[in-house]
Amino acid sequence: MPTNPGDDGSPRPPEGNWLGTPYLTFRRKGPFATVTLHRPEARNAMTPAMYFGIRYAASRVNTDADLAGLLITDTGDVFAPGGDLGGGGADNWTQCGSALSMDVTPFDTLRKSAKPVVSGT
Repeated sequence: MPTNPGDDGSPRPPEGNWLGTPYLTFRRKGPFATVTLHRPEARNAMTPAMYFGIRYAASRVNTDADLAGLLITDTGDVFAPGGDLGGGGADNWTQCGSALSMDVTPFDTLRKSAKPVVSGT
């Protein structure tokens, strides 16, 4: 299995930690993909890179004919309280998003997804 998206030339997203942050993992299980938030020490507060990674995962799921939808889940005792008001530390992609002239939040991408996106613990 390739370790980075596109390593094998296909649009199929691989499993693992390739979403731009160690706080997200991507797994395939049958016709569904799962993105897991794993930042329990901050109660899964979302960093800018986490928002970007979820957006990227949703776009990759939409291009994969073998996947029917995306589940966003978590580890720890809180699903996702919102953005990390502490700045996100080394995981801060705010400058990256503005440099690329894009909004790093995934909400519009999720709303417009051609495939279902579901979240839950």
